[in-house]
Amino acid sequence: MALGAAQQGSVAQPEDYEEVEYEDDEEYDEEDDEEVDEDEEEEDDYDGQIEEMDEESEDEPEQHFAPARAQAIRTGKSMMGKSSTANSLFNESVAQVTSFQQDTARPQAIKRSAHGFELTVIDTPGLLDSDCVNTSALKSIAHMLRDKLVDVVLYLDRLDFYRVERTDQEIMSAITNTLGPRIWRNTIIGLSHGKAVAPRGSTQDEYTETRVKTLRKAIRAAGAEKDAALPVAYIENSSHCTKNDAGEKVIGVNKDRRWLPELMSQIVSVAQSAPAFQYDPSTSKKRNPNKRRRWLIPLFIIAQVALKKYVIDRILEDDGVTGDQYGPYDAETIKEERQRLKGEKARAKARREAEKEKLAKQASKRKASARSQVANKFRRSAKKALPEDSESDDSSDDESSSSDSD
Repeated sequence: MALGAAQQGSVAQPEDYEEVEYEDDEEYDEEDDEEVDEDEEEEDDYDGQIEEMDEESEDEPEQHFAPARAQAIRTGKSMMGKSSTANSLFNESVAQVTSFQQDTARPQAIKRSAHGFELTVIDTPGLLDSDCVNTSALKSIAHMLRDKLVDVVLYLDRLDFYRVERTDQEIMSAITNTLGPRIWRNTIIGLSHGKAVAPRGSTQDEYTETRVKTLRKAIRAAGAEKDAALPVAYIENSSHCTKNDAGEKVIGVNKDRRWLPELMSQIVSVAQSAPAFQYDPSTSKKRNPNKRRRWLIPLFIIAQVALKKYVIDRILEDDGVTGDQYGPYDAETIKEERQRLKGEKARAKARREAEKEKLAKQASKRKASARSQVANKFRRSAKKALPEDSESDDSSDDESSSSDSD
C-alpha cells in the first residue's frame, strides 16, 4: 500500500538514525569478539541482548517520528490534479479522474490506515467557477471544518505554469478572508506536473525556485502570516512518469527524487511542527468587507437624499431662474421668473393633492362596492335557505296534527 510505503520510507527510516545504529552494532561485535574465547554462554546472552536492543531501535523511530494520525485537506483550482494526487497517496482509485469531469459537489472525507498510521484526506470542490471565485465551494468547506481539526492543507497548483494569474490571487485572498490567515501555517504548496522541463535559457533549479518564490509571495500578499513556512512538494501523477527499480515514481533531473515518500514526509512534518488548524467563523466575519460597518449604509442613504433635496435641487432651480443659454437675466426678470416658478410649484402641489383626493374617493367607492356585494351575497344565500326551513316546519306541523287525530 502506497500510504504505508511512503510513511515508512519518509518517516520511519531516517538516514542519520541508520548510521548511528550501524556504529552501535560494530561496537557490540568488537566486544563480542573479545569475549568469545572466555565464555560461550556469555556470547549467546550478549547476542540476545543485541537482538532485543535492535528490535527496540527499529521500533523507536516509528514511535518518535510518526504521529498516530493526520488529517489533510486538498484545495485549489479545478484540473490541478487533486483527485489524481489522492489516488496516488492511497494507491487506489478513491476519486474519479476523467478528462472532462465535473468537480466534487461538496467536500468528501477519504480515510485509510496502514502500519498504525491513519491518514484522512478531505476532497474539496474547485475554487474557480467561470473565471470567478467559487464562493459557495468556500462556504461548504468552512461549514465542514466547523467541528474538525486540520493538520495539513495541501494547496495544489502546477509547476508548468509560468506566472500567478489574477484569478489565483483572488482565490488566495478568498481563502484568507473565509478561513482566516492562520490556515496558511499548515499549508504545503503541492506542484503537480513535477516532471515539467524548464524553458530555454533557464536551468531546472532556477525555474522551480522562481516558481516557488512567486507562489509564496502571492500567498503572503493575500494575507498569510509572515511566519508561515509554506513548504513545497513536487507531484507527478502521470502513468508515464519514470519509475525506479522498486517501482516508485521518480522525478528530477537525475530521476532520483521519490516524490511520494517526500510528500508523505512533508505531511507528517507539518502535522508535527504546527498546531492543528481549527476554523473560527468569527474570523471570516471580521475579514469580510461586505459585513463590516454595515450600520453606515442607512446613514449614507439619508445623507444622499438630504443633499439632493436641500442642496442640489435648489441650486438647479436657482440656475434656471437667473439666466439661460444666452446669458444672465436682469433683476426684474429674475424676480418674475422666481414668481413664475413659485406659482408652478403651487399649482403642481394642488394637482398632487387633487390626485390624492381623487384616488382616496375611488378607494372608498371600491370598498363600499365590495361591502355591498358581500351583503347582497349574504342576503341571497339567506333567501335560499328560508324555503327549506318553512317546508320542514310545515311537515312537522302535519305530523303533529295526524298524531292528535289518532
